[in-house]
Amino acid sequence: MKNIFLLFAFMMLTINIIAQDKVYVSDKYGNSLKLILKADGTYQLIYNEGTYNQKLDSIYLNSKAASKDIFTAIPVEVIVDGDSLELSFTNDAGYLSDYNIAIAATSDDDKKLTFNPLFYYNANSTDSYTTNLIKVKIIKEKYLYVAKKDYVTNETLVSKFEVPDNVTGLTITENYNISSNLVAGINEKGNIIVSENGTYPIEFVLQEKLDAQEKPRGLNYTPVTNINIDWSFPSLYNNPNYTASVNTDTIKVTVETSLKDALKNLKSSPQTCLLVVHDSKEVFDQFISIHKMAYNDLKYYDETDKNIYEFAFYNLKDDEKNWLDKKGYSLNTKFIALGLNETVIYSSEESVKKLSTEGYYSYEYTTLVRQIKSVANIVSVNENLLNKKNSVSQLKTALYNASVKLNHRTLFPEVTEVPATNTDPVPSTNSLDSTVAEYSDYTYPAKLNGVFYKPTISKKELDSAWDKVLDNYEKESSYDKELFHTIYKELNNDGFSMNLFGEQRYIMNKNDFRAFDYLLKHYQAATAPNNYSDEYNYDYSTYYPAINDVKYLISNVLSRNLSDGYEVNPTTEQKKEIIKRYGNYLYDSPNDYYMLTTYINSLIANKDEKELFSFYDNFVSRFDTKNILESLNNYYENNYELNWYNLKNDFSTMANNVSWYVVDNHISDPNKIKKAIEWSEMSLKLSRNNSYYMDTLAQLYYKNGDKQKAISMQEDAIKNYKDAEVNPDTLAEMKNVLEKMKSGTY
Repeated sequence: MKNIFLLFAFMMLTINIIAQDKVYVSDKYGNSLKLILKADGTYQLIYNEGTYNQKLDSIYLNSKAASKDIFTAIPVEVIVDGDSLELSFTNDAGYLSDYNIAIAATSDDDKKLTFNPLFYYNANSTDSYTTNLIKVKIIKEKYLYVAKKDYVTNETLVSKFEVPDNVTGLTITENYNISSNLVAGINEKGNIIVSENGTYPIEFVLQEKLDAQEKPRGLNYTPVTNINIDWSFPSLYNNPNYTASVNTDTIKVTVETSLKDALKNLKSSPQTCLLVVHDSKEVFDQFISIHKMAYNDLKYYDETDKNIYEFAFYNLKDDEKNWLDKKGYSLNTKFIALGLNETVIYSSEESVKKLSTEGYYSYEYTTLVRQIKSVANIVSVNENLLNKKNSVSQLKTALYNASVKLNHRTLFPEVTEVPATNTDPVPSTNSLDSTVAEYSDYTYPAKLNGVFYKPTISKKELDSAWDKVLDNYEKESSYDKELFHTIYKELNNDGFSMNLFGEQRYIMNKNDFRAFDYLLKHYQAATAPNNYSDEYNYDYSTYYPAINDVKYLISNVLSRNLSDGYEVNPTTEQKKEIIKRYGNYLYDSPNDYYMLTTYINSLIANKDEKELFSFYDNFVSRFDTKNILESLNNYYENNYELNWYNLKNDFSTMANNVSWYVVDNHISDPNKIKKAIEWSEMSLKLSRNNSYYMDTLAQLYYKNGDKQKAISMQEDAIKNYKDAEVNPDTLAEMKNVLEKMKSGTY
């Protein structure tokens, strides 16, 4: 009866809305937002207005942005010197760009205008799109022109304002005409909840009349369409923040004078790579020039990769060629990069001249440099992990470096990328075949084909080091930043196992479970805003994960360890182990909704009936199911990373899925059937007239002995079914169920 009453109340409310104008007010922002639904089928929401229509339990507000000027200029009182005018620029979308707004002032309307961009007045300006207030002072004139460059349409939009004599300041707002899609739903109280683009729901309460709003009045404006502006302002390059091209003559490069000194200096400098060229002086000088020209890019990559390796250069003399033979290389070798303990990082029989004559030197060279630095780290990691004298802390740092400073694409490009066909000759191998890996080629014209070093550590030795680190740190109450990031990368199949062995593992081993426990234990603290940076970084390897990154990873680990279909499928014991870990975690952390839905779906897929009902009942007990929309809204308020409409739909879908489990698995336990009915009814409070959910509830009613109620609900499910054209089989199945219910053969 309750459902029928609510449906009747909803219908009456619909009739009332259509019959007369209604005004709703939001109490969330001090009654400042008002929603008016008019009898003629139009609505108004502050400055937003358009037409609305109803579908089932939702009201769709189709926006028609009101016509307004590009800029609004509102007079303000400020103290200025002489005949100055202070302009405060802001933007109603929340950010400003001072590179696409320019202003001009004149006392004579016909006078030729000189426009200057905002950055011309604001020396410390940057086009970062984070500032929403820019103040400038200009000489006051009778007319003010404000221009905007529309980079989408390539148009220049100009607004002309006449400035009154008594005005000393203007607040100029850059306006946006946004056609947003709003969706509204009606809750149990008869109030309307409006959401823009599925986020930040606002509840509107009915009131009798709309109070008048007092707003500052802006200056009258005139749109101007016949003004052309050259937006390539030369004054941009007079900005103190502008950096001119690098002067290569000022860049210092270490060029060794003898092979003996070069090797001696390399030994004393563990953070140095020695690049040995075996070519003419002309080619060597060109190579040094390339390094200088790429200096800025290399410096940037160093800072982002944290691979702070200095480079020294040496051109092999004719009487030093026997050194190549001692290293196990042929005299055809033209380029060798050395690292720690004179380990050969990279070698090639192609001349470095190719870098400058056949391609984009900056890209090709800096790419090679990054790879050399990455492999230089591999050498260091390999040495540290195999050094039995190293402490656990040193092993932990070595594993961290192996996870975030290495690039598996260097040694194992075939794991993540498909190499292109290449007709160039493959570099010849040498006596170090056991410690090198051939690097696949990608047809870039200036690419230097060569061979990279391959680590010598075995998987058994690597596992032993990882075991020692976990033994030491899993007992600690506070988290270790390096270890946390190492675990994140490793479980994401982008850590030391991948970088050292090209190993992709989907099913967790013993140490993975231990690492996973550490991740669950510390991820809330580790992903607090003060512990990671979300600034854009060229190489994401140094980006410490944010909370959503870790949630996604944890959910992904759960999914792949409870699913079959990989090369190696999880055993029953492994599934039980992961379910136990997630269950223990999520019972205490019910707000991790993304992981929670994955967990529920995994329990359903694995038919873990006992845990499914126990866990879901515990979760739902946190909500007021009689007022589920309001209760869920309160839950949303404390979980701001969630999207409101996704949360509402996901919540109702989850309730239906758990309820359907009872139907799909022919469960006859009366207590579980009653629970499923309660949850199914809850799903329909959130998603009214959903045929799929109604079908679930109808079959549950029938299983509970409420046959007439079941038949009525199933008829409504068929009546409201909207997917007949794309999914006719489901409709046929619903009708088949209805016939069985009526004939008593269900």
